[in-house]
Amino acid sequence: MNSSDKEEPDAEAVTSMLGFQNYWDSTYANELANYREHGHAGEVWFGADVMETVASWTKSLCTDNSQGHLVDDVLETKLERKYQLVMDKGTLDAIGLHPDGPIKRIMYWDSVSRLVESGGILVITSCNSTKDELVQEVDYYNRRRIGASQEAGTREDQTTNGDSPPFRYLDHVRSYPTFMFGGSVGSRVATVAFLRN
Repeated sequence: MNSSDKEEPDAEAVTSMLGFQNYWDSTYANELANYREHGHAGEVWFGADVMETVASWTKSLCTDNSQGHLVDDVLETKLERKYQLVMDKGTLDAIGLHPDGPIKRIMYWDSVSRLVESGGILVITSCNSTKDELVQEVDYYNRRRIGASQEAGTREDQTTNGDSPPFRYLDHVRSYPTFMFGGSVGSRVATVAFLRN
């Protein structure tokens, strides 16, 4: 069971300073100061090889990547338009480490669903979740979203999309190096694309 599908916070859930915005603000300020003073690029969390793979793989999914890019706080977004491509590199991971992670995950999915236009793509790169866990989390969000619109009597998703869930699995990166641990084969990172219906 994913932590995001529980009604109450999991008493055993692992929280971390990595889940707090002030941690990242301080870290980025220190890295910027080190870069300016010493030319040091700072911590590379996912590795340059991973980001090159994500960039080239994502380009192959998109027919139009001329929109440029911007960075946004997805939990407090002020953006009012929708985008053909939204990429998450570690945001969902950090949110999951916050003490209010389950609630913030719901906020994340509600926000992301408003940012990705119909027919657009959401790409999530995670070092904390596997492909299957990300697909499971999207399935949970889809069920919650459809159930909420049916309970409220607003059949927005069903009217607009013919009973289809907000997101569906599209593809995932298969070229990351793998390793075996405890009889299971895995990768240190997962990148998964979801299509917005």
